[in-house]
Amino acid sequence: MPELERFQDCNIFKPVLITFEPLELINSEFFRKHINQLLQEEGIQDLAWQILSVGNLEILQPHLATGIKLMSR
Repeated sequence: MPELERFQDCNIFKPVLITFEPLELINSEFFRKHINQLLQEEGIQDLAWQILSVGNLEILQPHLATGIKLMSR
């Protein structure tokens, strides 16, 4: 698809769930099980997700703007 050509060599998809609040323990095993259960109820299984807050993304933004990529080939 147009504008997705730069990802054609990528073979690993890492989904990121975004929160508005910095939930420090959200990546703990307890919450991972709960979120995986919610995803399974929606028909989504075996999704290797990571959660970041909007604040974390704002910290990353200057680095992304200088050309540092969150993907590897």
